Amino acid sequence: MPVNHFIHVLNSYLPLSQGYQDFLKEHVKTIYVKAKDVLLPFNHQKFVFFFVNKGMIYSWREDDEGNVIPRQFTYENQFTGTTINPLYPVLIPDGISCVEDSILVTGDVAISPKAVEKFDEARELINILVSNGQVQQQKLNNALLLHNAKDRYKSLQEIAPVLFKRVPERLLAPYLNMSRVHLNRLKNGHL
Repeated sequence: MPVNHFIHVLNSYLPLSQGYQDFLKEHVKTIYVKAKDVLLPFNHQKFVFFFVNKGMIYSWREDDEGNVIPRQFTYENQFTGTTINPLYPVLIPDGISCVEDSILVTGDVAISPKAVEKFDEARELINILVSNGQVQQQKLNNALLLHNAKDRYKSLQEIAPVLFKRVPERLLAPYLNMSRVHLNRLKNGHL
């Protein structure tokens, strides 16, 4: 069962009391989504998290012309959620969509304060998950900030090789801040 696997993964970070595990089972649900499904549209108002049991999802923004620009890819045993700009707390300027058919465990971020009140380990677990996510995202961001496209490509291959196997070029190229033609040249060793 996906929820049991979700709890197993959480237990690998920090042993959870049976009470907290039961609380989580009560407050999360499993959803089955198809490739290209939009889980959350651009400029939504939902505060949710997703755990990927199987498949891959991605968060994205729109550029000035309305093109989708991927920001983060999340796949098996990883977490993501909605982010908020504290200056504009009403609309969240990220969408979340599916790269592949996926099985996700999801819940409302509002369960976090309730969990922290009831369970000693909840705050520590949340801090671990947020910290791990920030470290990984910073590594990816550093790779994507490299000036040279070839260096961005090589760096990302080292950090997240799975993206090159599973993410379609229509999403990978803008994520790497290059055209699909340039991406193909790099993939084929012509640059």
